[in-house]
Amino acid sequence: MASEKLNLYQKIIEVRKSIGKITKDSTAGKGSKFSYDYVSGSLILSKIKEEMNNQKLLFTPLIKDKNYKQVDTTNRYGKPETNYIVELDLSYKWINADNPEETLEIPFYAIGEQSDPSKAFGTALTYSERYVLLKMFNLPTDEDDADAKPQQSKQQKKQPQQQRQDAGKVELVKNNANVLAKILTANDQPMTQQDVISAYLNGGNLKDVSNEALVEISNRIKAKIEDYKKRDQAKEQENK
Repeated sequence: MASEKLNLYQKIIEVRKSIGKITKDSTAGKGSKFSYDYVSGSLILSKIKEEMNNQKLLFTPLIKDKNYKQVDTTNRYGKPETNYIVELDLSYKWINADNPEETLEIPFYAIGEQSDPSKAFGTALTYSERYVLLKMFNLPTDEDDADAKPQQSKQQKKQPQQQRQDAGKVELVKNNANVLAKILTANDQPMTQQDVISAYLNGGNLKDVSNEALVEISNRIKAKIEDYKKRDQAKEQENK
């Protein structure tokens, strides 16, 4: 089937068909109590680039709004540490170069955290691109692949009390993520609970997060929820 006879959606399907088998090429959490394998963004791009060129497709990010925050905290050694959080309201657009007016726009929300603001910005973009492509082409992730199992250390098996303490904090993160997902979806940014959690963990796994980090993540999600509530209240006042 000649590419010029295909519409945008048919071309995207051709790209998906060209991917073939894909295996997880990267490992997160090395040296920690839990580690897991995942599909890297660079691997996904290498798998689709050739067919995208053949089909004359463009895939580009469009940043609609951004927010920077400085977070002063302490590291695990008790020393002061400054991190930067970048939140992005953006979308990714597919463009059919044979007919540039034919496009597909995918709204998304991304977050990145690093010790440098530019790196945090890059982390948010890199993660969001990877996650959009994973979902776009129905590629397996660590959480939806039954063959992906965390490698639990002997030390972790000996700490049931700590696991019980973590469970409540994990549940709090999930509850807040669920609330934020509903708010984002209502604001034309369709997200699931897992999408929000993955965004705040940059694709990581909740099981690999410390108690202190779980509390921090939960608070950050809650702060975002409050931001949206304030925006809604301000809009209501304007409309009165």
